[in-house]
Amino acid sequence: MTGCGADGASSSSEGEEKTPTAEEVLSQSYEANEELNSFDMRMTTNTNIMTDGLEQTTESNFSGSIVQDPFEFKLKMEVIGEEMETYLKDDMIYMYEPTTEMWLKMDSESQSAIPDTSEATQNPTDKLKEIQELSDSMEVTETDTAYVLDVAIAEDKMMEVMEQELGTSMAEVRGVEDLTFDYTITINKKTNYMTNTTFDIAGSMTEAGTETQFDGVLNMDMSNFNGFETIELPPEAETAMDLSAETAPAERETTITY
Repeated sequence: MTGCGADGASSSSEGEEKTPTAEEVLSQSYEANEELNSFDMRMTTNTNIMTDGLEQTTESNFSGSIVQDPFEFKLKMEVIGEEMETYLKDDMIYMYEPTTEMWLKMDSESQSAIPDTSEATQNPTDKLKEIQELSDSMEVTETDTAYVLDVAIAEDKMMEVMEQELGTSMAEVRGVEDLTFDYTITINKKTNYMTNTTFDIAGSMTEAGTETQFDGVLNMDMSNFNGFETIELPPEAETAMDLSAETAPAERETTITY
């Protein structure tokens, strides 16, 4: 990680313990994550787009629990006023379809038929490595209980970040001006687990004389590390309608939409 060691250390008064570099903080977190197998998460994304005085705001809320080995999860999603509940258990996907008030299930290979859950269920080590690869440098500050890493990302990598954090529609924006962003990671001093990531990006673009301003914020909290061993299905999901055949790759006609 270029510049990480140079920029990672904060100044400290003589006699006080020196704040570790970002590289040292991340190394300790990677080591802690080797023993991490389950955690709870809560994620909120907010996107605000203003064009010709018209404002469009989109908010999505995710909460859930993830087990990494064997990989399974439960996830509740609230997107555009619709609340969805999805489970992955024993290589089967179970989900509650609100419009029909039915539980459905399908083979996990059919996951492309449901809303993307990769960001919400991502392994913490993979997330940290992804951020590390994108960063030019990281500056470390600290509170009584945590290290806070302020991530600097090169402008030529920002479109990739916008796609990963705010969705593909934001990545399609071209000619962005006045681009500002703030990316922070919070890591608990005692456990060395990542407890929060916050990403805030804003900018504007002009096309055919029309200016569009946008602001997007993603906030994710993680907690209850190694607090459970497995994901339990709700009793009503046990009798879910099996759509595996309909959603197999050879049968592209049938998909589930919300």
